[in-house]
Amino acid sequence: MVSLVQTAERAAGLLPSLGLHILSFLLPALPTPVPGTLPPGPRRPSQLVVHAAEDTTVHGLAPTGRYRLDGRAASGPLTTPSDLAGLHDDEALCWAIARPGPVTAGQELALLQFEHTVGPLEPRPRLHPEALAWIASFHDRSRTEEDGASATGEAAPPLLRLPEAAMRTAGLHTLGLIIERFTTARAHPPLRVPSPEDLRAALDEPLPENGTDDLRPVLDRATRDALGEATRLDHPRSFAFTPSTGNFPAVLADALASAYLSVPGAWLVGAGPTQLELTTLGWLKALLGLPEEAGGLFVSGGSVANLTALAVARDHHLGDDFSRARLYCSTQAHPSIARAAHLLGLTRRHLSVVPADHTLRLDPVEVARRITDDRSAGLRPFAVVATLGTTGTGAVDPLDDLAGLCEREWLWLHIDGAHGAAAAATARGHGLRAALPRADSLTVDPHKWLFQPYEIGCVLLRRPELLPATFDLARHALDTGYLTPTDPRGDEVNLSDHGPQQSRALRALKLWLSLKVFGAGAFRQAIEHGMDLAEHAAALITDQPELRLVTPASLAVLTFRYHPADAPPGWDADAAQEHISRAVCAEGEALLLTTRVHGATVLRMCTINPSSTQDDVAYVLQQVVRHGRRSLSALRESTTPKGR
Repeated sequence: MVSLVQTAERAAGLLPSLGLHILSFLLPALPTPVPGTLPPGPRRPSQLVVHAAEDTTVHGLAPTGRYRLDGRAASGPLTTPSDLAGLHDDEALCWAIARPGPVTAGQELALLQFEHTVGPLEPRPRLHPEALAWIASFHDRSRTEEDGASATGEAAPPLLRLPEAAMRTAGLHTLGLIIERFTTARAHPPLRVPSPEDLRAALDEPLPENGTDDLRPVLDRATRDALGEATRLDHPRSFAFTPSTGNFPAVLADALASAYLSVPGAWLVGAGPTQLELTTLGWLKALLGLPEEAGGLFVSGGSVANLTALAVARDHHLGDDFSRARLYCSTQAHPSIARAAHLLGLTRRHLSVVPADHTLRLDPVEVARRITDDRSAGLRPFAVVATLGTTGTGAVDPLDDLAGLCEREWLWLHIDGAHGAAAAATARGHGLRAALPRADSLTVDPHKWLFQPYEIGCVLLRRPELLPATFDLARHALDTGYLTPTDPRGDEVNLSDHGPQQSRALRALKLWLSLKVFGAGAFRQAIEHGMDLAEHAAALITDQPELRLVTPASLAVLTFRYHPADAPPGWDADAAQEHISRAVCAEGEALLLTTRVHGATVLRMCTINPSSTQDDVAYVLQQVVRHGRRSLSALRESTTPKGR
């Protein structure tokens, strides 16, 4: 039995102490003890191991934590740390050992720890009254009867519900984990890519048949072994991809929306959530300078937003016959455009991919020429996709020229502004406001440059009434009226008729709460900060002779190369950029990746993180130069003839 306690101590990170194993069902039968005394010295911690008195079923135990005893009743878990050294005389630490399910007589249920002794040092000790009160209180707070009722007669929670105390304990613990994440952005390397083998070893296990009331170790394990084993895009020196950060109010919003099972689908089911989404859409339109009559809905991200917009464009312009359809985009368009076309029944022969010009933008003249040729060949052009902020270089297609072309040719103009549309909220991006209202549809990703946690995208249409023309459930109904009671009345809105999802999460709440807490002005400043950092990086690159700016800062994205003037013959510049990227990432202080521009490998920076500083940018560029010099030095040494 001692070994079992020592095992529990080690698992809980406890120091060995005086262990008294109290079999509660044997206490009345213990004989009068032989008196004994503890040796003189400081107060000694002690602990009790509480065992089951009979074969029974555990429905719930007092959650692990710190408790305080008042007479016979113990209150807790307390919010103070579970630290043995800091316990008061009326406090104890409770460590739940058993899990819900059948237990046998004598099986350990819990470990109670005290900062002082709770019984004399005797071969078969009698406990102090205080210790007996703790055991009684533990049994009162636990449910081990076959019918699931507690000793106080309180009914057990329904299936798939936790006791209120356990929920509060787990909630506070989760809140601590969230705050730690937000306050330790620089504490870990930004790049974390464990092997599949290591992750399987940490996470693969049999289906758990029985659960636990104590969520804390489970939450800790999920945080340590799964959530923490990923790249930190919110690290201030993470300049890869589109490194958004999330924000604390948005995290709370997601938890609230989940708890309330909020579904802004049918008004009958989610009237309040639906109105909140409509209000938030209005705020987003105002932020970007879009007209009041525009409308749309929140979706999972830019990919579904693009799919939704192009589905409406196809139906509006082509009807049911799209065998001769033609859709136009640039080679710099996001892959989600081609994927959306595929999902809409359009093959690659229906997609006209126009080579980007020397500035990596879609050329309106070339698009116009292709439209003319395709119509002459009996094809049916229906839409043009323009990009507001390409992922590789932040390039912006000539939106006004493309809008004019589409108006003349009676084509649908979709602007993929997943990354760049947010710039229209700032004074620097105010020029975009003339073109955006001319688009038939617009994609915006708040989980990019509006700093929301994943996932939240948005599709906005100049004529939002076209959304239900494509997606209205009545158009696609197959049953005999199951959903008829949800038909909207009067000015009620069913957002499930406006997009591909019927059961929809309340994604809008995170953006709504973020704007309420920080205000639109703070978001404008954060967006401007990203553009300022990119321009600062471009200036540093220009001033460094060993670096060459490839594409200028555009929407907080720029590309460059390490390219010294004295590079020796045979130097592979493309391989050098890849080597530098790997070396910078391997040091664990920054994340910098590559892309390709005009067929050449380049280093790419995206500086939208509001926590990133000019010093962070300068540090990364210094590392680029340092590793570039090392690679050149290694090349020179390898090509120098031996003996010279």
